Amino acid sequence: MDKSLVTVIALSTILVGCGGDDDDHSSDNTDTNAIPANVVSIAKSAVETVRMASAFPATSEFFVQPETQSASMNTVNSAMFGDTSEETATPDSAASISGECGGNAETMMHTTTGEEGPYPINVEWSLQHNNFCQYNREGAQFTIEGNVNVLVDVISETQNSVEERYQFSFTHSRIGAPGQGSLDMKSSCESSMSDTEQLACEYSFYGQNHTAHFNLSKDDSFSETHSKGNLLLDNNQLAGLDFAELAHCENGNIANGSGVITLPEGDTMAIDFDDCMSFTLNYKGSSETLLF
Repeated sequence: MDKSLVTVIALSTILVGCGGDDDDHSSDNTDTNAIPANVVSIAKSAVETVRMASAFPATSEFFVQPETQSASMNTVNSAMFGDTSEETATPDSAASISGECGGNAETMMHTTTGEEGPYPINVEWSLQHNNFCQYNREGAQFTIEGNVNVLVDVISETQNSVEERYQFSFTHSRIGAPGQGSLDMKSSCESSMSDTEQLACEYSFYGQNHTAHFNLSKDDSFSETHSKGNLLLDNNQLAGLDFAELAHCENGNIANGSGVITLPEGDTMAIDFDDCMSFTLNYKGSSETLLF
């Protein structure tokens, strides 16, 4: 990921996951109560949010729309580099963009600056996708329906923060990528452009019942094949997530790979992805097959 402010805004992204009902699971044990219901719920929530996180890189390329942010970028960049001329100040703008293979995207942007100088600069940018369809370099097609909202706060010439919220569904034709899914995600990034540039980002993926956090300022990260982070539980404690060697199905589920979930008290559960419809949960010597 490029660590500049411009790229953080331009690489508006998305990603994946339709969660299953917690009651929709089957067991390969004769004792269906071998694994507690709360453990099953945590496992399903972890898989749902990891599925979104691992799909995010596969779909992000479809949301690079620099022309939609040109107005706000002119304002932000001019202030960051000391140019505050009226020619670059564009407080409000709106545009409609046609998709390469159908649909459209409606954008709106509002910018405010300090009363006695260029700072702080606040940019609010929203994008409504209406079956918006794009191609990637290999000709894969991506269609999105939903919203992206971006808030940018430029505090000074060397400090800024960006918050992005994604809520939409998508279909994807790239081989090896999730073929469909939905994303409910928020990213928050803060950067300090001093002698040594620093960028701290936290990505939150919202499942049906739980939230997973991937804090890129530490050792946690996520990619198409690897997701490492924390799942926020009902008691506000964190369960550790570490999933690797992931591969996606056309239906948006995870086809291969495995993961370990570490509970706050230190107990662990293991997840093995069997096929595009189910995965296996192993906990304290018991196994259960769960549906996505």
